[in-house]
Amino acid sequence: MGLLDLARRMDPRRLLRPLLDFVYPSRCAVCEGPFEGRPPLCPSCLVGLMKRESAPACELCAAPVARDGAPCPFCRGRGLYPFARIARLGPYDGSIRTLIHHLKFRRAWTVGEFLAQRLHAQERVRAILADADALVPVPLHWKRQFARGFNQAHVLARRLSRLGLLPIVRPAVRLRDTQTQLRFSIAARHDNMRGAFGLLGPRPIAGRRLVLIDDVKTSGATLQSLARALLPAGPSCVSAIVVGVADPRHRDFEAV
Repeated sequence: MGLLDLARRMDPRRLLRPLLDFVYPSRCAVCEGPFEGRPPLCPSCLVGLMKRESAPACELCAAPVARDGAPCPFCRGRGLYPFARIARLGPYDGSIRTLIHHLKFRRAWTVGEFLAQRLHAQERVRAILADADALVPVPLHWKRQFARGFNQAHVLARRLSRLGLLPIVRPAVRLRDTQTQLRFSIAARHDNMRGAFGLLGPRPIAGRRLVLIDDVKTSGATLQSLARALLPAGPSCVSAIVVGVADPRHRDFEAV
């Protein structure tokens, strides 16, 4: 045994971990039950998350499909303009919905880093990152970021940046403090986001392959609005990575 291995075995944090787990057990971020091990999920909820992650999805728009390679009943093979590809962790329900709520409304930044790590574990996500030059987190309006204290998209992008060895660029700002999209129809969502972003300058993204990062994609209106603001700068390609994909018709993707 080398000295480095011996030092690792003697690390007080490793020696005390079983005792700390017994005295102060972790609480699962989804079921809120106590468990021994590393947060944020207990083993049972982690298995449930992995099932959602493995669900087949359209490679173009990230909506659920019946099986891998099956035609997408939502984008019908057209994808979402102007994106080359969109990847997601899973459908926006169950554990994924709960974890995103923890990140956005409880300031659980460690949950955001966990979600980014789960994203990076997906082959479809790594394929997009391997073909990219820079990450662009979807910006919040300054009023909302000030109230929340952080931008959840930037939390995700920061971790993906480290894992994928990619820089983060911020070529646009949010011009309007848009209303929440939750109760809008598909058409109203796009109207609400029209002109919501403004390009700061072309230099950071001209000729580069960009990946937009956000927490949830529903109709795609937010992603499209940002992408359209970036297009005049001349990026060579635009793709996107999100954590959850929600059904814009609020039917839980019954067409699948």
